[in-house]
Amino acid sequence: MKTKSIVMRGLAALVLAGCFIGPAAASAYDGLYVFGDSLSDVGNLYAQYGQPVSPPYSEGRFSNGNLWIQDVAASLGLGPVTPSYLGGNDFAYGGAQTGATDANQYNNTPASMFQQGLDLPSQLKQFNAAVTTPQANALYTLWIGSNDLDALLAEVAANTLPASDIPTDIDQIIGNIATFVTGLANDGMKNLLALDVTDLSKTPESIAAAAKTPDPAATLAGIQSVVATFDTGLSTELATLAQADQFSLTYVDTFAPIDSIVADPTAYGLSNVTSPCLTVASSKSPETVCSDPNQYLFWDGLHPTAAGHQLVADVVLEQVPEPGSIGLLAIGVTGLLLIRRRRAGRSLPL
Repeated sequence: MKTKSIVMRGLAALVLAGCFIGPAAASAYDGLYVFGDSLSDVGNLYAQYGQPVSPPYSEGRFSNGNLWIQDVAASLGLGPVTPSYLGGNDFAYGGAQTGATDANQYNNTPASMFQQGLDLPSQLKQFNAAVTTPQANALYTLWIGSNDLDALLAEVAANTLPASDIPTDIDQIIGNIATFVTGLANDGMKNLLALDVTDLSKTPESIAAAAKTPDPAATLAGIQSVVATFDTGLSTELATLAQADQFSLTYVDTFAPIDSIVADPTAYGLSNVTSPCLTVASSKSPETVCSDPNQYLFWDGLHPTAAGHQLVADVVLEQVPEPGSIGLLAIGVTGLLLIRRRRAGRSLPL
């Protein structure tokens, strides 16, 4: 996820709910392939470009410790998650978008060429080059879209794209994801775990930026509405693809969980859900790190702490089908309620 501005107006909010049913997993997962952006990048961007600076970030990850996918992989016995740039199974890159859109136009400029090297089409090319024979019953994970929506909202706020272009751009983002997922299915993917975009209006960055606008509440509502619209479209598209291409889809809602966590942080072992633990140094102030990151939801203005990632992992693990069972592909609210009861009154582990 990258630092961007925000939109001043939004679409009608849509509530994401429901479930999807796909083919049953035939056997235990025999591998793991990871795709997406900084929320899943365990060190690709760092290995190539030295970002994020570590420390204060942890070993090239956009957090202070393990990411959700590392927690999930450990729980499922899928071994370590390592950067594909170093020969591993994680093809996600910090800053990645889904591909070309009106807000992310591809051209031959250095900035665009750099962006293209991070995005989903490049990740698929890298995967095909590195993995000539994918493991037959591997679990594929995909968490992407936040940077696309950030870029879209920034363009609208800067008046370089009209607000009327929002639906078109959202369709382009979803179309890019569909093309990518179809590519994985053509490569033999049988099990896809996809996460939607969380409620970006709840991030410290959005809250701080909205505070500088004439109507902060309306600004945040606009962000929330755009994300909800995207998530609804994405869930429908992926369900259609799963039926057509015959792969098992586990679709995880991260939008509702963050809203529940922010509404009642103590139920999840947190005390601060609005401020970042890490304050990046500027010309006016030095870098600071909070005394207890486990009490914070956000590590920086956009990315969760290891404790926040653990909450995501818990929601995911409540929904990933048991290998060999019927694939009930539920949205994350049920799992979240179970986690809330289990975690009430306890601190979260790193």
